[in-house]
Amino acid sequence: MKNALCVSRLEELEDNVFSEETPPFKNLREVLNFPHLNVLDYICQRNHAKKARLLQPNLGYSTIQEEYQELIKNIRLSPEPLRSEHPRFIFGYFKDDPASLVLIEKLKESQKEIQKQLQTESFLKDCVRAFAGIDIIIDQDDSLAKALTAISKDQWNHLVSKRLCYTLMEEGYSLDDQQAFLEGFRETNATRELLDFRCAWPHFSENLQRALNNLKEANLFFSRLRNQAHLKELIPNSLFIESSENEADQKNDRASKVLLDYVVYNPKEEVLREVKGEAVLLSDTIPGFSQGVRQMRVGETARLYIHPSLAYGVETVSEQGIYLIADVTLRKVEEFLKDSAPLPIPKNLSYFLDPDWLSQSMEKRRLAMKDRGKELRCFFKKSPLLNMEEIESQMRMHLSDVSREVRITEREKELLNRLYWSICTKN
Repeated sequence: MKNALCVSRLEELEDNVFSEETPPFKNLREVLNFPHLNVLDYICQRNHAKKARLLQPNLGYSTIQEEYQELIKNIRLSPEPLRSEHPRFIFGYFKDDPASLVLIEKLKESQKEIQKQLQTESFLKDCVRAFAGIDIIIDQDDSLAKALTAISKDQWNHLVSKRLCYTLMEEGYSLDDQQAFLEGFRETNATRELLDFRCAWPHFSENLQRALNNLKEANLFFSRLRNQAHLKELIPNSLFIESSENEADQKNDRASKVLLDYVVYNPKEEVLREVKGEAVLLSDTIPGFSQGVRQMRVGETARLYIHPSLAYGVETVSEQGIYLIADVTLRKVEEFLKDSAPLPIPKNLSYFLDPDWLSQSMEKRRLAMKDRGKELRCFFKKSPLLNMEEIESQMRMHLSDVSREVRITEREKELLNRLYWSICTKN
Protein backbone atom coordinates (compact mmCIF):
# COMPACT_ATOMS: atom_id res chain seq x y z
CA MET A 1 0.00 0.00 0.00
CA LYS A 2 2.85 2.38 0.87
CA ASN A 3 4.49 1.68 -2.49
CA ALA A 4 1.25 2.29 -4.39
CA LEU A 5 0.48 5.56 -2.60
CA CYS A 6 3.96 7.01 -3.04
CA VAL A 7 4.25 6.00 -6.70
CA SER A 8 0.80 7.45 -7.35
CA ARG A 9 1.88 10.71 -5.73
CA LEU A 10 5.07 10.81 -7.80
CA GLU A 11 3.04 10.30 -10.98
CA GLU A 12 0.67 13.07 -9.93
CA LEU A 13 3.55 15.50 -9.49
CA GLU A 14 5.13 14.57 -12.82
CA ASP A 15 1.80 14.73 -14.67
CA ASN A 16 1.39 18.29 -13.44
CA VAL A 17 4.90 19.32 -14.45
CA PHE A 18 3.53 20.03 -17.91
CA SER A 19 0.15 21.24 -16.74
CA GLU A 20 -1.19 24.59 -17.80
CA GLU A 21 0.35 27.36 -15.74
CA THR A 22 -1.69 28.85 -12.93
CA PRO A 23 -0.96 32.60 -12.93
CA PRO A 24 0.92 34.04 -11.16
CA PHE A 25 2.73 30.81 -10.25
CA LYS A 26 5.67 29.35 -12.12
CA ASN A 27 5.28 26.31 -14.33
CA LEU A 28 5.98 23.32 -12.08
CA ARG A 29 8.71 22.14 -14.45
CA GLU A 30 10.67 25.22 -13.44
CA VAL A 31 9.77 24.86 -9.77
CA LEU A 32 10.96 21.23 -9.75
CA ASN A 33 14.14 22.08 -11.68
CA PHE A 34 13.31 19.86 -14.65
CA PRO A 35 15.80 20.01 -17.55
CA HIS A 36 15.17 22.72 -20.12
CA LEU A 37 13.32 21.42 -23.16
CA ASN A 38 15.29 21.82 -26.37
CA VAL A 39 12.11 22.35 -28.36
CA LEU A 40 9.63 25.02 -27.29
CA ASP A 41 6.58 23.72 -25.50
CA TYR A 42 4.25 25.73 -27.68
CA ILE A 43 4.61 23.18 -30.48
CA CYS A 44 2.87 20.67 -28.22
CA GLN A 45 -0.90 21.16 -28.29
CA ARG A 46 -2.32 19.75 -25.07
CA ASN A 47 -5.90 19.93 -23.92
CA HIS A 48 -5.32 20.84 -20.30
CA ALA A 49 -8.12 21.52 -17.90
CA LYS A 50 -8.82 25.22 -17.68
CA LYS A 51 -8.95 25.08 -13.90
CA ALA A 52 -5.47 23.78 -13.23
CA ARG A 53 -5.01 22.94 -9.57
CA LEU A 54 -1.91 24.22 -7.87
CA LEU A 55 -0.41 21.26 -6.04
CA GLN A 56 0.40 21.69 -2.38
CA PRO A 57 3.11 19.71 -0.54
CA ASN A 58 2.03 16.77 1.60
CA LEU A 59 2.36 16.77 5.37
CA GLY A 60 5.96 16.76 6.47
CA TYR A 61 7.20 18.78 3.50
CA SER A 62 7.47 22.54 3.24
CA THR A 63 7.62 22.69 -0.56
CA ILE A 64 6.70 20.66 -3.63
CA GLN A 65 10.39 20.56 -4.57
CA GLU A 66 11.33 18.93 -1.28
CA GLU A 67 8.59 16.30 -1.56
CA TYR A 68 9.42 15.49 -5.18
CA GLN A 69 13.15 15.13 -4.56
CA GLU A 70 12.48 12.80 -1.62
CA LEU A 71 10.26 10.58 -3.77
CA ILE A 72 12.79 10.51 -6.62
CA LYS A 73 15.53 9.55 -4.17
CA ASN A 74 13.61 6.62 -2.71
CA ILE A 75 11.37 5.23 -5.48
CA ARG A 76 12.76 2.68 -7.95
CA LEU A 77 11.25 1.00 -11.00
CA SER A 78 11.08 -2.77 -11.22
CA PRO A 79 14.39 -4.07 -12.63
CA GLU A 80 15.24 -5.85 -15.85
CA PRO A 81 14.08 -8.30 -17.18
CA LEU A 82 10.74 -7.68 -15.47
CA ARG A 83 10.26 -4.44 -17.43
CA SER A 84 11.38 -5.67 -20.86
CA GLU A 85 10.35 -9.31 -21.25
CA HIS A 86 6.83 -10.68 -21.56
CA PRO A 87 4.80 -10.74 -19.43
CA ARG A 88 5.98 -7.36 -18.17
CA PHE A 89 5.83 -6.36 -14.50
CA ILE A 90 6.30 -2.60 -14.30
CA PHE A 91 5.86 -1.02 -10.90
CA GLY A 92 7.51 1.29 -8.43
CA TYR A 93 8.86 0.32 -5.03
CA PHE A 94 10.91 1.73 -2.17
CA LYS A 95 14.58 0.95 -2.61
CA ASP A 96 16.02 -1.48 -0.06
CA ASP A 97 12.52 -2.45 1.11
CA PRO A 98 12.89 -6.16 2.13
CA ALA A 99 9.34 -7.14 1.17
CA SER A 100 9.70 -5.53 -2.27
CA LEU A 101 13.02 -7.27 -2.91
CA VAL A 102 11.47 -10.64 -2.04
CA LEU A 103 8.53 -9.89 -4.34
CA ILE A 104 10.88 -9.03 -7.21
CA GLU A 105 12.67 -12.38 -6.96
CA LYS A 106 9.35 -14.25 -6.91
CA LEU A 107 8.12 -12.30 -9.94
CA LYS A 108 11.28 -13.19 -11.85
CA GLU A 109 10.59 -16.87 -11.21
CA SER A 110 6.93 -16.45 -12.16
CA GLN A 111 7.87 -14.65 -15.35
CA LYS A 112 10.09 -17.54 -16.44
CA GLU A 113 7.37 -20.07 -15.62
CA ILE A 114 4.74 -18.13 -17.57
CA GLN A 115 7.09 -17.90 -20.54
CA LYS A 116 7.38 -21.69 -20.52
CA GLN A 117 3.63 -22.14 -20.25
CA LEU A 118 3.03 -19.76 -23.15
CA GLN A 119 4.84 -22.19 -25.42
CA THR A 120 2.38 -25.02 -24.72
CA GLU A 121 -0.60 -25.62 -27.01
CA SER A 122 -2.97 -25.98 -24.08
CA PHE A 123 -2.07 -22.64 -22.43
CA LEU A 124 -5.34 -20.87 -23.26
CA LYS A 125 -7.44 -23.85 -22.20
CA ASP A 126 -5.46 -24.19 -18.97
CA CYS A 127 -5.99 -20.50 -18.14
CA VAL A 128 -9.74 -20.66 -18.71
CA ARG A 129 -9.98 -23.82 -16.63
CA ALA A 130 -7.99 -22.21 -13.80
CA PHE A 131 -10.04 -18.99 -13.75
CA ALA A 132 -13.51 -20.19 -14.77
CA GLY A 133 -13.42 -23.87 -13.86
CA ILE A 134 -14.66 -24.96 -17.30
CA ASP A 135 -13.19 -26.65 -20.35
CA ILE A 136 -13.48 -24.94 -23.71
CA ILE A 137 -13.13 -25.96 -27.33
CA ILE A 138 -11.03 -23.53 -29.33
CA ASP A 139 -12.20 -22.80 -32.87
CA GLN A 140 -9.22 -23.43 -35.12
CA ASP A 141 -10.52 -21.07 -37.82
CA ASP A 142 -8.31 -18.03 -38.16
CA SER A 143 -10.87 -15.23 -37.96
CA LEU A 144 -8.16 -12.59 -38.31
CA ALA A 145 -6.90 -14.15 -41.53
CA LYS A 146 -10.45 -14.29 -42.84
CA ALA A 147 -10.96 -10.61 -42.08
CA LEU A 148 -7.77 -9.67 -43.90
CA THR A 149 -8.90 -11.47 -47.05
CA ALA A 150 -12.40 -10.00 -46.88
CA ILE A 151 -11.35 -7.25 -49.29
CA SER A 152 -8.85 -7.15 -52.15
CA LYS A 153 -5.31 -5.78 -51.99
CA ASP A 154 -6.37 -2.78 -54.08
CA GLN A 155 -9.09 -2.05 -51.54
CA TRP A 156 -6.59 -2.31 -48.69
CA ASN A 157 -4.28 0.19 -50.42
CA HIS A 158 -7.20 2.54 -50.92
CA LEU A 159 -8.34 2.18 -47.31
CA VAL A 160 -4.89 2.82 -45.80
CA SER A 161 -4.31 5.85 -48.04
CA LYS A 162 -7.70 7.23 -47.05
CA ARG A 163 -6.95 6.69 -43.35
CA LEU A 164 -3.64 8.56 -43.59
CA CYS A 165 -5.21 11.44 -45.52
CA TYR A 166 -8.07 11.61 -43.05
CA THR A 167 -5.61 11.98 -40.17
CA LEU A 168 -3.58 14.69 -41.90
CA MET A 169 -6.66 16.69 -42.85
CA GLU A 170 -8.72 16.15 -39.70
CA GLU A 171 -5.90 17.20 -37.36
CA GLY A 172 -5.26 20.40 -39.29
CA TYR A 173 -1.87 19.75 -40.87
CA SER A 174 -0.97 22.41 -43.43
CA LEU A 175 -0.29 21.74 -47.11
CA ASP A 176 3.45 22.09 -46.45
CA ASP A 177 3.16 19.54 -43.64
CA GLN A 178 1.32 17.12 -45.93
CA GLN A 179 3.96 17.46 -48.64
CA ALA A 180 6.78 16.80 -46.16
CA PHE A 181 4.92 13.74 -44.89
CA LEU A 182 4.54 12.40 -48.44
CA GLU A 183 8.22 13.07 -49.11
CA GLY A 184 9.14 10.86 -46.16
CA PHE A 185 6.57 8.21 -47.06
CA ARG A 186 8.05 7.97 -50.56
CA GLU A 187 11.59 7.27 -49.34
CA THR A 188 12.67 3.64 -49.37
CA ASN A 189 15.54 4.37 -46.99
CA ALA A 190 14.29 3.23 -43.59
CA THR A 191 16.80 5.37 -41.65
CA ARG A 192 14.94 7.91 -39.56
CA GLU A 193 16.14 11.20 -38.07
CA LEU A 194 14.53 10.45 -34.69
CA LEU A 195 13.78 14.11 -34.05
CA ASP A 196 11.76 15.43 -31.14
CA PHE A 197 8.28 14.02 -31.80
CA ARG A 198 6.63 17.24 -30.63
CA CYS A 199 7.83 18.95 -33.81
CA ALA A 200 5.27 16.87 -35.69
CA TRP A 201 2.26 17.96 -33.64
CA PRO A 202 -0.52 19.78 -35.53
CA HIS A 203 -0.78 23.56 -35.87
CA PHE A 204 2.95 24.14 -35.45
CA SER A 205 3.10 27.00 -37.95
CA GLU A 206 0.00 28.70 -36.55
CA ASN A 207 1.34 28.48 -33.00
CA LEU A 208 4.68 29.87 -34.08
CA GLN A 209 3.06 32.85 -35.78
CA ARG A 210 0.69 33.47 -32.86
CA ALA A 211 3.56 33.48 -30.38
CA LEU A 212 5.52 35.85 -32.62
CA ASN A 213 2.58 38.25 -32.91
CA ASN A 214 1.99 38.17 -29.15
CA LEU A 215 5.63 38.98 -28.43
CA LYS A 216 5.64 41.88 -30.90
CA GLU A 217 2.45 43.20 -29.31
CA ALA A 218 4.02 42.97 -25.83
CA ASN A 219 7.15 44.83 -26.95
CA LEU A 220 5.08 47.62 -28.48
CA PHE A 221 2.81 47.88 -25.43
CA PHE A 222 5.74 48.16 -23.00
CA SER A 223 7.51 50.73 -25.14
CA ARG A 224 4.41 52.92 -24.77
CA LEU A 225 4.23 52.38 -21.00
CA ARG A 226 7.54 54.19 -20.64
CA ASN A 227 5.83 57.41 -21.72
CA GLN A 228 3.16 57.26 -19.01
CA ALA A 229 4.18 59.46 -16.09
CA HIS A 230 1.90 57.78 -13.54
CA LEU A 231 3.76 54.48 -13.92
CA LYS A 232 7.04 53.55 -12.28
CA GLU A 233 9.45 51.37 -14.25
CA LEU A 234 10.82 48.74 -11.86
CA ILE A 235 12.79 46.77 -14.46
CA PRO A 236 13.58 48.42 -17.82
CA ASN A 237 11.09 47.50 -20.55
CA SER A 238 9.81 44.54 -18.50
CA LEU A 239 8.01 45.55 -15.29
CA PHE A 240 5.91 48.60 -14.40
CA ILE A 241 3.86 49.39 -11.31
CA GLU A 242 0.90 51.75 -11.00
CA SER A 243 0.42 52.99 -7.45
CA SER A 244 0.39 56.23 -5.50
CA GLU A 245 2.32 54.59 -2.68
CA ASN A 246 5.57 52.99 -3.75
CA GLU A 247 8.24 55.09 -2.07
CA ALA A 248 11.62 53.42 -1.67
CA ASP A 249 11.41 53.22 2.12
CA GLN A 250 8.07 51.43 2.01
CA LYS A 251 8.99 48.39 -0.04
CA ASN A 252 9.30 44.86 1.33
CA ASP A 253 12.29 43.60 -0.64
CA ARG A 254 12.92 40.81 1.91
CA ALA A 255 9.38 39.44 1.75
CA SER A 256 9.25 35.66 1.35
CA LYS A 257 5.73 34.55 2.25
CA VAL A 258 2.86 37.01 1.91
CA LEU A 259 -0.92 37.19 2.22
CA LEU A 260 -2.49 38.59 -0.95
CA ASP A 261 -5.66 39.48 -2.78
CA TYR A 262 -4.99 39.47 -6.51
CA VAL A 263 -6.50 39.31 -9.97
CA VAL A 264 -4.40 38.34 -13.00
CA TYR A 265 -5.48 39.37 -16.52
CA ASN A 266 -4.32 38.59 -20.05
CA PRO A 267 -3.73 41.42 -22.58
CA LYS A 268 -7.47 41.52 -23.34
CA GLU A 269 -8.00 42.06 -19.59
CA GLU A 270 -9.82 38.74 -19.32
CA VAL A 271 -9.49 37.29 -15.82
CA LEU A 272 -7.07 34.36 -15.67
CA ARG A 273 -7.20 33.92 -11.90
CA GLU A 274 -8.79 35.79 -8.99
CA VAL A 275 -8.05 34.98 -5.36
CA LYS A 276 -8.63 36.69 -2.01
CA GLY A 277 -6.62 36.05 1.14
CA GLU A 278 -4.12 33.56 -0.30
CA ALA A 279 -0.81 32.83 1.43
CA VAL A 280 1.83 32.86 -1.31
CA LEU A 281 5.51 31.92 -1.37
CA LEU A 282 6.95 34.55 -3.69
CA SER A 283 9.69 32.14 -4.78
CA ASP A 284 6.96 30.03 -6.42
CA THR A 285 5.64 32.92 -8.53
CA ILE A 286 6.84 34.33 -11.83
CA PRO A 287 9.69 36.87 -11.42
CA GLY A 288 7.68 39.91 -12.49
CA PHE A 289 4.97 39.21 -9.93
CA SER A 290 7.32 38.55 -7.00
CA GLN A 291 9.42 41.64 -7.73
CA GLY A 292 6.33 43.82 -8.03
CA VAL A 293 4.91 42.61 -4.71
CA ARG A 294 8.23 43.31 -2.99
CA GLN A 295 7.94 46.94 -4.09
CA MET A 296 4.62 47.35 -2.24
CA ARG A 297 3.86 48.15 1.38
CA VAL A 298 1.34 46.33 3.58
CA GLY A 299 -2.18 47.53 2.88
CA GLU A 300 -1.30 48.88 -0.55
CA THR A 301 -3.13 48.02 -3.79
CA ALA A 302 -1.19 48.30 -7.03
CA ARG A 303 -1.40 47.28 -10.68
CA LEU A 304 1.56 45.41 -12.19
CA TYR A 305 2.37 45.22 -15.90
CA ILE A 306 4.53 42.14 -16.51
CA HIS A 307 6.36 41.56 -19.81
CA PRO A 308 6.51 37.92 -21.05
CA SER A 309 10.26 37.95 -20.33
CA LEU A 310 9.35 38.11 -16.62
CA ALA A 311 6.29 35.86 -16.96
CA TYR A 312 5.93 32.66 -19.02
CA GLY A 313 7.86 33.72 -22.11
CA VAL A 314 7.28 31.53 -25.15
CA GLU A 315 8.25 28.21 -23.53
CA THR A 316 4.81 27.48 -22.20
CA VAL A 317 1.76 25.32 -22.87
CA SER A 318 -0.49 28.31 -22.23
CA GLU A 319 -0.86 31.30 -24.56
CA GLN A 320 2.68 31.98 -25.75
CA GLY A 321 4.42 35.33 -25.60
CA ILE A 322 1.71 37.31 -23.79
CA TYR A 323 2.19 39.98 -21.15
CA LEU A 324 0.17 39.91 -17.93
CA ILE A 325 -1.58 42.54 -15.84
CA ALA A 326 -2.10 41.96 -12.11
CA ASP A 327 -4.10 43.94 -9.55
CA VAL A 328 -2.58 43.08 -6.17
CA THR A 329 -3.33 44.00 -2.56
CA LEU A 330 -0.62 43.15 -0.03
CA ARG A 331 -2.41 42.19 3.19
CA LYS A 332 0.48 40.90 5.27
CA VAL A 333 4.09 39.79 5.13
CA GLU A 334 4.27 36.50 7.02
CA GLU A 335 7.90 35.48 6.46
CA PHE A 336 11.09 37.32 5.50
CA LEU A 337 14.29 36.41 3.71
CA LYS A 338 17.59 36.92 5.50
CA ASP A 339 18.74 39.34 2.79
CA SER A 340 17.02 41.37 0.10
CA ALA A 341 15.87 39.33 -2.88
CA PRO A 342 18.06 39.82 -5.97
CA LEU A 343 16.62 41.74 -8.89
CA PRO A 344 15.25 39.23 -11.45
CA ILE A 345 16.85 39.12 -14.88
CA PRO A 346 14.35 39.09 -17.78
CA LYS A 347 14.55 36.15 -20.19
CA ASN A 348 16.22 36.99 -23.47
CA LEU A 349 13.46 36.50 -26.05
CA SER A 350 15.21 38.33 -28.89
CA TYR A 351 16.10 35.03 -30.59
CA PHE A 352 12.41 34.46 -31.18
CA LEU A 353 12.29 37.53 -33.42
CA ASP A 354 15.33 36.40 -35.43
CA PRO A 355 14.28 35.38 -38.98
CA ASP A 356 17.09 32.79 -39.10
CA TRP A 357 15.84 31.12 -35.93
CA LEU A 358 12.30 31.06 -37.29
CA SER A 359 13.54 29.49 -40.52
CA GLN A 360 15.41 26.83 -38.54
CA SER A 361 12.26 26.07 -36.55
CA MET A 362 10.24 25.58 -39.71
CA GLU A 363 12.96 23.31 -41.11
CA LYS A 364 12.78 21.21 -37.94
CA ARG A 365 9.06 20.97 -38.53
CA ARG A 366 9.56 19.82 -42.13
CA LEU A 367 12.08 17.17 -41.09
CA ALA A 368 9.79 15.94 -38.31
CA MET A 369 6.88 15.50 -40.73
CA LYS A 370 9.17 13.74 -43.17
CA ASP A 371 10.34 11.47 -40.37
CA ARG A 372 6.72 10.68 -39.52
CA GLY A 373 6.12 9.65 -43.12
CA LYS A 374 9.14 7.34 -42.99
CA GLU A 375 7.93 5.82 -39.75
CA LEU A 376 4.52 4.91 -41.15
CA ARG A 377 5.99 3.55 -44.38
CA CYS A 378 8.24 1.26 -42.31
CA PHE A 379 5.19 0.09 -40.37
CA PHE A 380 2.83 -0.57 -43.27
CA LYS A 381 5.36 -2.21 -45.57
CA LYS A 382 5.50 -5.11 -43.11
CA SER A 383 2.12 -6.23 -44.44
CA PRO A 384 2.15 -8.31 -47.66
CA LEU A 385 -1.31 -6.92 -48.43
CA LEU A 386 -0.07 -3.39 -49.04
CA ASN A 387 1.80 -1.62 -51.84
CA MET A 388 3.57 1.52 -50.65
CA GLU A 389 3.79 3.13 -54.09
CA GLU A 390 0.07 2.66 -54.67
CA ILE A 391 -0.77 4.09 -51.25
CA GLU A 392 1.41 7.14 -51.88
CA SER A 393 -0.17 7.70 -55.29
CA GLN A 394 -3.68 7.58 -53.87
CA MET A 395 -2.71 9.88 -51.00
CA ARG A 396 -1.48 12.49 -53.46
CA MET A 397 -4.77 12.26 -55.31
CA HIS A 398 -6.81 12.69 -52.11
CA LEU A 399 -4.72 15.58 -50.78
CA SER A 400 -4.59 17.46 -54.08
CA ASP A 401 -8.37 17.94 -54.00
CA VAL A 402 -8.86 20.21 -50.97
CA SER A 403 -12.62 20.36 -51.57
CA ARG A 404 -12.96 16.60 -51.29
CA GLU A 405 -14.10 15.37 -47.89
CA VAL A 406 -12.52 12.16 -46.61
CA ARG A 407 -14.56 10.01 -44.25
CA ILE A 408 -13.86 6.72 -42.49
CA THR A 409 -16.81 4.46 -41.70
CA GLU A 410 -17.09 2.28 -38.60
CA ARG A 411 -16.70 -0.81 -40.80
CA GLU A 412 -13.50 0.61 -42.27
CA LYS A 413 -12.17 1.40 -38.80
CA GLU A 414 -12.78 -2.21 -37.77
CA LEU A 415 -10.92 -3.52 -40.81
CA LEU A 416 -8.00 -1.17 -40.17
CA ASN A 417 -7.79 -2.28 -36.54
CA ARG A 418 -7.49 -5.88 -37.69
CA LEU A 419 -4.78 -4.88 -40.15
CA TYR A 420 -2.83 -3.03 -37.45
CA TRP A 421 -3.18 -6.02 -35.15
CA SER A 422 -1.89 -8.42 -37.78
CA ILE A 423 1.17 -6.23 -38.43
CA CYS A 424 1.96 -5.84 -34.73
CA THR A 425 1.57 -9.52 -33.85
CA LYS A 426 3.48 -10.96 -36.79
CA ASN A 427 6.43 -8.60 -36.75
